[in-house]
Amino acid sequence: MLKTRIAAFTVFAFSFHAALAQPLASVSEFTQPQIFTEWVQNRCMGYIADSAALKEDANASAAAWLEASELPVEAFNEADTLITQALKTPAGGTAKSDYRVLKCSLIAHSPEIAALYQQFAGRKTSRGVENF
Repeated sequence: MLKTRIAAFTVFAFSFHAALAQPLASVSEFTQPQIFTEWVQNRCMGYIADSAALKEDANASAAAWLEASELPVEAFNEADTLITQALKTPAGGTAKSDYRVLKCSLIAHSPEIAALYQQFAGRKTSRGVENF
């Protein structure tokens, strides 16, 4: 009986490890609205980062999303303004915390960011050149 349980656990552990070993999705597999949302989240994380290493990583990650986007740079400039304003808004919960990461999630998925995407979606660019 014990051998059966050990064997079952081994199979489960191996299967779980194999599932985790799957490659991450490519940035190019995301939709344009998702790319913009992820950029907002990563950019926001750069603003709230306590360490230089995390700030650098968040900004590099945001740059990767920016490169995959078809939106004009103005969309990102306006989103930056929204991010900095929204980070000043208090957020709360049951724990004593600033909830900065929660704020970044809420900002990225906010109606304001969705509206900003829609505003600029019709003015997509391709590698910085306007499509007419």
